[in-house]
Amino acid sequence: MNDAAVWVPVPAMFYWGWLVPLIFGTIFGWRYHRDKVRLGNGIWFSLFFYSFLTMLAIGYS
Repeated sequence: MNDAAVWVPVPAMFYWGWLVPLIFGTIFGWRYHRDKVRLGNGIWFSLFFYSFLTMLAIGYS
């Protein structure tokens, strides 16, 4: 069986999805730098982390 028949490329528009974790990570980094003990920092980090894992799953599935 040919490997090319099994592998399905990811459409190019899904690469724009990497902007979501990038934005959440930037907001988290900025907020964490300003005040390290805010509950909101955990929410921003969670948004970054789970959107990053989602994009990894989409990109490397």
